[in-house]
Amino acid sequence: MRQALRVNPRRQRVSQTASIPAPAQGWDATNPISQIKPENAVQLDNWTCRPGYVEVRKGYTEWSGEFADPVETLLVWRGPASEKMFAAVSTRIYDVTTETTILTTALGSLTNARWQYVNFSTAGGHFLITVNGADTPRKYDGSSWAVTAITGSGLTAADLIHVMAHKERLFFLEKDSLSFWYLGINAIAGAASEFPLGDILPKGGNLVTFGTWSVDGGQGQDDLAVFVSSEGEAAVYQGLDPGDATEWALVGVFDVGIPLGRRSLIKWGGDLALITSDGVVPLSTIILADRSQASRAALTGRIQNGFADLARRSLSSFGWQALAYPKGNLVIVNAPYQAGSAYWQLVMNSITGAWSRWKGINALCWAILNDEIYFGGLTHVCRADRGSADAGEPITADLTGAYLDYGSRGRWKQFKMMRPIFVTNRRVIPAIEMVTDFSTLDPIAEQTEVTSNENNWGVGLWGVALWGSDDEVVKDWISITGNGIVGAPRVRVVTQGGGARTAVDNEIKLYSFDLLYETGEVL
Repeated sequence: MRQALRVNPRRQRVSQTASIPAPAQGWDATNPISQIKPENAVQLDNWTCRPGYVEVRKGYTEWSGEFADPVETLLVWRGPASEKMFAAVSTRIYDVTTETTILTTALGSLTNARWQYVNFSTAGGHFLITVNGADTPRKYDGSSWAVTAITGSGLTAADLIHVMAHKERLFFLEKDSLSFWYLGINAIAGAASEFPLGDILPKGGNLVTFGTWSVDGGQGQDDLAVFVSSEGEAAVYQGLDPGDATEWALVGVFDVGIPLGRRSLIKWGGDLALITSDGVVPLSTIILADRSQASRAALTGRIQNGFADLARRSLSSFGWQALAYPKGNLVIVNAPYQAGSAYWQLVMNSITGAWSRWKGINALCWAILNDEIYFGGLTHVCRADRGSADAGEPITADLTGAYLDYGSRGRWKQFKMMRPIFVTNRRVIPAIEMVTDFSTLDPIAEQTEVTSNENNWGVGLWGVALWGSDDEVVKDWISITGNGIVGAPRVRVVTQGGGARTAVDNEIKLYSFDLLYETGEVL
């Protein structure tokens, strides 16, 4: 009987070094843990991927509140020279354009706070058109709110639950219906016409969301209208006037996966991307490929297992939203983890396509105001991507790199020292260790405490001293422990806290790791 090879750690050991990059290509929640590449990570929580490095995500400060109920919608009016933002909370809408602790009610006596909206300009002005499926549609013209009267044969205007602008018309979805409604050219009120889609959507259900697909990246005559049902079917139309059969034609009906809420569409260059049960999928991919293949080309392809876990957990929960944040070169997918109490964000660098996961930002909705990013939380409107703390509370960032054999496949290794290359402008306390032999079994699990006795939360790393300041490059060797066949670097950083409305930058960037380890001989 052939005896299995084993390593005798008491034999002579050979010292070796290795260098690996920071996981700038992001979180890998698709490949087997043993096949993750050096430039990817098993776990990447509260880090942001940048070209060539990763950095601890920025925090947020309180902007307005405190509210007694969650902020479920942020509405932004965009005029020719200014912008205004409103927060929908329970039965009221508040003006939150400026930072304040004093709540100013703009609109009251409403039924719910889950509004959909669109900005629409006509010769009469610049309007914010809003619907919520329970109250009469409202409009805002830059100075005041008013009812916008929409009528139609068999239509109850309060049942309109979604709105979009398409080719100089306003289109609406009716709740619990497979029909959409549309107004005349450049109209914001008046008689709406119905266009039923029940005969071309065989799976039934109701229309959940819709959008304009600018195939060439701009707005023009070739733009397509996309209507997505609760059963995962998308009807795509081209043309100008749904009331004229010669000016409105069906392109096709496609299986796209179940949409995760009414805020599940996002413009993606010349494409539309849809948050579905299969991932965040560009519509061009769905049309050109079978749905069973679409997940491979999804924007979330690199984190498919992590995304699917969240989708299964919160498929029908409120809080799903996709948002492009151009200033930060990020795409943010907001996801309910525990609806009503905990929300996560899946965050993609729009340049590299690398993903990470943010925790601790309990956002129900997001919006961009004057190029800055805001979210509606459980009790406040907050300004995000700002400072180094979450409303004064420290941020915990956790990173576990790829498990590698460092060119010595099958050999036992004793990891001795690590030299992470950081750039930081303020002092922090990092915890650094080497985890071995896939001890992080579930790459999407909650982060756990570092267990090494020598390097637990700053004890035994740089002693108990703080380190780094004034944009310093930190590249000291640190003693570590860890024995195994493969190993992965793990870094945990806790930023400094502060005031709930005070933003203090604390940049922490990680570029690479150097390792010193010994290998044993194979018997």
